[in-house]
Amino acid sequence: MPAQNKHNYTEDYIEKCFQVWYSADCPTARHLSEIVPCYADNNRPHSSTLLKWMRDYDWNSRADLMNARAVEIVNNEQIQLKAEVLKRQASEARAIAEKAKKAILEGEFDSSAAAVAAYFRAAEQERVSVGLSDSLLRISRATDEELKGKIRELMSRAAAAGDIIDAEVKDDDTGEAKE
Repeated sequence: MPAQNKHNYTEDYIEKCFQVWYSADCPTARHLSEIVPCYADNNRPHSSTLLKWMRDYDWNSRADLMNARAVEIVNNEQIQLKAEVLKRQASEARAIAEKAKKAILEGEFDSSAAAVAAYFRAAEQERVSVGLSDSLLRISRATDEELKGKIRELMSRAAAAGDIIDAEVKDDDTGEAKE
């Protein structure tokens, strides 16, 4: 990173400009020059200065890293939310199964077949929900290497079973193979 600039902008001010740029969805330097806060001299840096900072401080790469991290956070929150939904469904299925079991024992269903069917449907839903939530949590906590290893294992199994089909991607317009 450059240590000094001819207008003596501080590193803190340059960082504020980056934050404004990133928060505004990475606009052009010209647009950014209109929205950054004024410097101590009550002026804003020229768009050419901002463009230089964008290059010198590699703002695009930094924004890419931040965007990737934001996506990762959102994905993890979605996984957690899905796991919570599945746990709640399992709990509700468990409660229904208990109610059905009680009704079977006390003869409250119209028919014993309906009671047994309700019980087994609820038990199956609980098994599915619990299994899925556990799987989602395991996946969300796995490292990249663990996930890659699992993918390699599944691909090897599929290849051994003959479940992989070789294909060639072709261009829609020309019909020629794409690389």
